[in-house]
Amino acid sequence: MTLAGPARGAARRLLGWALDDLPGGTAGGSSPQDVMAALWKRDTAAPAPVVRRAAAALASWGEHPEGAAAILEAALPATTDVERRAVEWALTVAYRRVGRFEDLARVADALLAADPGSRQALTRKVVALERLGRRDEVERLAAGALASSPDDPFVLSLLASARLALGDLAGAGKAYRQLVDGGKATPSDFNNAAWLLLFNDEPVGDTAVDWARRAVEGTGRRGYASLNTLAAVLAAAGRPAEAREVFLQALDAKETEGLDGADWVVQGLIAEKYGLTAAARSAFARVKDGPEDDGDDPTRPSAYARQRLAKLGAKQ
Repeated sequence: MTLAGPARGAARRLLGWALDDLPGGTAGGSSPQDVMAALWKRDTAAPAPVVRRAAAALASWGEHPEGAAAILEAALPATTDVERRAVEWALTVAYRRVGRFEDLARVADALLAADPGSRQALTRKVVALERLGRRDEVERLAAGALASSPDDPFVLSLLASARLALGDLAGAGKAYRQLVDGGKATPSDFNNAAWLLLFNDEPVGDTAVDWARRAVEGTGRRGYASLNTLAAVLAAAGRPAEAREVFLQALDAKETEGLDGADWVVQGLIAEKYGLTAAARSAFARVKDGPEDDGDDPTRPSAYARQRLAKLGAKQ
């Protein structure tokens, strides 16, 4: 990526616009605003390497992060401490988006070495280890973070999410239970914990309904995801009429048109509880992974639909 003459001037203008769109940054932080505050000032005399470095950092959050990492890696040796942290934060974004998780883990380690208490760096490291399938390392890292504060809600929530992604549903459930019992669960935690109970071998009961209701109340009864979860657990708990009412509220809160996989799950559960086995099968069969679904997530709607289809098939 060369910047000479008109190209350099255009890059400066782009970076100036970025500063306008990303105000209030603090050098040293992990957000785009913070990174730009450390790497770019309104300086028409800035040399090409400085312009190139700032443009690459900005590109890490853009539509085409592929080329940004190489430029940022080359820029590291000529940085101050503050600039180095900014470049490393941008690299974590680029590495994650292009799937370079070994490199993400390495840079997260450097950020943690500079600031052991950084929650953003801890999150980056956990994400990298999770994607690399290193469950034991995730557990050791979380244990170290929890050593001084065993009920830290941030770390427990991070650990629960990582365990889910790694397929440890029982372990994720334990972490969510610890959050709930400690009175530190967020609406998102309640929602995830309630949805997770759908995958248990035990019948869905009052606990799942209570947690799902608390998620709904915590979002002011306006969150589609929590309303959908409440509808699902109500249906699974044998309360299809209530589930249908909540499902209609979820559709009203939804920002997009049409039915997604999670919606078909609710329809399938309602049909199943009314004894409409063929309709339930038809609904579950329509659950497909959407663009926002992680194909490695064992609790995504399509995974649950396959579980229900298998159980319905076994009853025939």
